[in-house]
Amino acid sequence: MNTLFAVLYLLGTAQGVMLSVALLSSHDERRRANRYLGLLTLLFSVALADYVLDYVGLTATYPWARTLQWPKEFFYGPLIYFYVRELSLPNPPQLRGRQWLHFVPAGLHVIISWSLLTLSGERQLGILTDAPRVGDKWLWMIFGPIEQTVTMLVILLYLFISLKLLRAHARRVLETYSYTDKLSLDWLRHLIIGLISIYLIWVLQLLSPTSFWEEVLQAVLGLGFVVLIYSMGYKGLRQPHIFHLDLSVPAVRSSTSAVVTGAGQPAVNEAGAGELDGGIGRAEKTRAESAASSSADNKYSNSPLSMELSQALLEELKALMLSERPYLDNQLTLPQLAAMLNISAHYLSQVINQQLQMNFFDFINGHRIESSLAMLQQADETGMTVLDIAMASGFNSKSAFYSAFKKHQGVTPGEYRKRLASAC
Repeated sequence: MNTLFAVLYLLGTAQGVMLSVALLSSHDERRRANRYLGLLTLLFSVALADYVLDYVGLTATYPWARTLQWPKEFFYGPLIYFYVRELSLPNPPQLRGRQWLHFVPAGLHVIISWSLLTLSGERQLGILTDAPRVGDKWLWMIFGPIEQTVTMLVILLYLFISLKLLRAHARRVLETYSYTDKLSLDWLRHLIIGLISIYLIWVLQLLSPTSFWEEVLQAVLGLGFVVLIYSMGYKGLRQPHIFHLDLSVPAVRSSTSAVVTGAGQPAVNEAGAGELDGGIGRAEKTRAESAASSSADNKYSNSPLSMELSQALLEELKALMLSERPYLDNQLTLPQLAAMLNISAHYLSQVINQQLQMNFFDFINGHRIESSLAMLQQADETGMTVLDIAMASGFNSKSAFYSAFKKHQGVTPGEYRKRLASAC
C-alpha cells in the first residue's frame, strides 16, 4: 500500500511541477495571475514530494531535504490572496512597495528554519519530528506547536479574505452583467473551501490519538494535495482573461447635457413607459412593491439622483424595455443599457437597486424569462426546443435558462409546460 501511495504522490508531484512550469513560462494576458498560481502549484508539489520522501524512507537518510522544504507554509496564504485578487479585481495593485510586506513572515520563516541546517542531521530530524533531544525541546516547541498554530491562523486569515474578495466579485458581476458565463469564479471559491478542508484534516492529524488514524489522515491529506494540484492546473489554465471587462460601476457624470438638466438633475424622457410587470417574475414583483431597504438608501445617500427622478427614470426604463427589447442581446451590460437611456451607468444601477430591489442581472433575466413564456406556450405548434427558446430569449446556454427560470417562476420549464397542459 505504501508503494502505491508513493507512486501516486510521485505522479502528482511530477504533474504539479509540469503545470507550474507551464504557468510560470506563460506570456499571455493572464501572465501575472498565472505566475502566482504557478508558484502556488510548485509549493504544493514540494509538499507532496515530502510525502514521497517519507514513504520511501529518504527523509531519515537525508534530514536536510526536509529542512530545506520546511519553510513553505507562510507562502501559501499570500500567493492564494494575490491570485484571487488578480482574477477578482478590475485593477489589482502590482506586487511592489508595501505589497511585499505580505511575504515578510515567509522570509523570516525561511531564515529561522534554514538555520537548522547548521545542526547535525540527527538533531534536525528530531526537532522537526517528535523525537528531539533534551536540550532541543524549546526548538521543537518553536517548530512544532507554536509554528503550527501561527501557520494555521495566518493561512485561514488569507483564505477568508480571499473568499470575501470572491463574494465582492460575484456581486460586482451581477450588478454589471446580464450573464455570468466566463465571469464566474465559483471554481476558485470551491478550491479555497477545499484548501480549508485540507488544513482541517491537517489539524485532525496533529490531534490524532493513535498512530493508525494519523497514518489514515496523512494518506487523505496526501490525496487531497494530488486532487488540489490537478484541479488548480486544469481550472487555472482554462480560466479566461477577464481583466479587460470593466466590472466597476462607472462614476456619475456631473455635467453632460444629455444626462442632466440645468438644475444638475438627470433628464428624463416624458414618453409613456408601459408596464414593467411583464419582465419580472413573482418574487421580483414582491420586492418591487416593497419599500427601498435601508442598505440601498445608505448606498446612494450621497447620490444627486432624488427618489422622484429615480422613479421617472424607471418609467423611461420600462418604455425602453418594452419598445427596444434590449434584453434579447445575450451580451448586454449595464453601461450598454445606460447608454441607450442616455444616462450614466451609476444612475441606472441606482434606479434598479432602489426602485426594484434587485440587481441588473436579475432585472434583465426576468425580462428574458417573461419573453420565453409565450414561446413555451406555443412550443408544440412552433416545434421550438427548450434550447431554441433559451437562445431566442437572450440566454447564452440551456443551463443558464433553467437556472433563471427556476428562480423567477419557481418551477422548471418542463414543469411549467406540464401545468399549461393540465390547465387546458
